[in-house]
Amino acid sequence: MALSCAVLDSSGMGALRYIHINGCVNQQPITELVHRNRECLERLHFSDICYDTLEWLVFGGNKDNNVCVFPQLKHLYADWKNNTVAKHLYKLPLNPFPRLGSLNCHELPAPSIAGVLLACRSQLLHLKVEISDDLWKACERLNVFKPGAFKRLHYMNVCMRTERVQSSVALNRFLVITRATVESSLGLQNLVLSDMHNDSVGRAFHGLRFPPALRRLTLDNPALSVDEALMMFRSCSWLERAIINLDYGIDGIPYEFAWDDCISALRERHQNAVSKLYFLGVKFTTDSQAYNSARILMLFAELLPDISRLYITVPDSDRVYDEVTHVLERPEYMDNARLHNVTIGWR
Repeated sequence: MALSCAVLDSSGMGALRYIHINGCVNQQPITELVHRNRECLERLHFSDICYDTLEWLVFGGNKDNNVCVFPQLKHLYADWKNNTVAKHLYKLPLNPFPRLGSLNCHELPAPSIAGVLLACRSQLLHLKVEISDDLWKACERLNVFKPGAFKRLHYMNVCMRTERVQSSVALNRFLVITRATVESSLGLQNLVLSDMHNDSVGRAFHGLRFPPALRRLTLDNPALSVDEALMMFRSCSWLERAIINLDYGIDGIPYEFAWDDCISALRERHQNAVSKLYFLGVKFTTDSQAYNSARILMLFAELLPDISRLYITVPDSDRVYDEVTHVLERPEYMDNARLHNVTIGWR
């Protein structure tokens, strides 16, 4: 059932297993509807709500602050937009969502998210969360992301929404948060990481200890240099699919300078790399000459021995695709049958 800013007389409704609420400002009837069905609800989706959805969901307006339990709830999406400060949920006396497997939360007060994460962390399979400075402080106080705490988590999508600060502080904080979240789940298979404000943190990634079960990695905003990306792939040699952003030029060298020397140095440094990566998606963060972008793509294909598919996202991706043919005509690639069989897609 989907609701949009409606006040309902729901007394005659049967038991609901799915409720989607969008843009509602009248809290009381929505609270009554949800709690009337909490014994059988399996999916709840709140978006653009003007009050703390998790707080009223868990406590339901109880004056004695007793926790309401949703015994069948498996999927929860909560998007809250207001400046009200949550009064509860730092540490809950019991788990309000004992069967919750998927949690997707955005812009909620830090105590709300931290309390629910602490209560549900051992059972979650899928987690998507935006981490602000306040949320990270709340999680640190509760030790939410202690190593191995998310025992069953397979998918994690973490978006950093921290304040823009000088690069050294941003790098250290990003590394601390990323290391804590990544190491909190040894069974993690699919990881998405992004930072909405700080774009100079790429060098942190190759130093992370990625979990051995990790097979898919997406770095949505921090841009890596070619060297940083190759070091990361070597340190996480069991990765099978990755999507990354590439920084300008080759390791700080603009596209028009010293290309042959840079590529030779990278080839020497990363030859004989061990990697199971077979799919690599690349987004170039700046415009470049199509031929040079094609050279970078084929350098990845050359140095990562299992690569069979490349995917590129650049404004002139069709031109880059055309230039790959010319790159493969270079002497070092002419007789390399594997590279000639790599599939390249673009948009």
